[in-house]
Amino acid sequence: MTGSADPPTRFDDLLAGILADPAAEAALLAHHQIRAAVLVLGYSGSAQRLAADGPAYALALARAAERAFATAFDAADARLHRRLRDGLLLVFDTPLHALTAALDGLVALDGLNRGRTGTIGDGTRSDPITAAIGLGFGDLLLDPGQDATSAEVNHTLHLAGAATSGEILATESFLAALGTPSLGVGTHRARTARISAVGLTFHEIRDYRD
Repeated sequence: MTGSADPPTRFDDLLAGILADPAAEAALLAHHQIRAAVLVLGYSGSAQRLAADGPAYALALARAAERAFATAFDAADARLHRRLRDGLLLVFDTPLHALTAALDGLVALDGLNRGRTGTIGDGTRSDPITAAIGLGFGDLLLDPGQDATSAEVNHTLHLAGAATSGEILATESFLAALGTPSLGVGTHRARTARISAVGLTFHEIRDYRD
């Protein structure tokens, strides 16, 4: 006698069934939704750099920044979920893990820049590698090994795009979940004019640690 088949749990199988079976949505969320922090790492001025220096040089700078951040990401148990052209989207278990990775990664990148002395090639491309970071926290729908999807992810992507060189911008949800930051870390609500320009309430995080 053949028993009934177990219900599907694979992401793609559940996703495909949602349009025909509303119960599949609940099953998908039960198996693949988590509450976690998300970090988006981008590069300030990347579009201008791509236009000025070409794709190979722009991508080489992005990968060098990625390597500078790698130790901080590993120490905070980051999970890579999507490569964003010349950036990264990562998921962390807690806001503190994500914030620590962001702060320590920027310190490492600063060290890399200080070590890049002199000029490069024909002497016209010695500009520093610059990073911009967005932080968010909330429910994330994870497509294993592929993507993380939610409104909070979209907000975090938006903040990373709005950040200037060396900035860390965080959503209100992230700050609420983080609570009081570590000693030497400051949080400031962005100016009203900037919030209006971005279209999203957010906070600037600054590193005052020694």
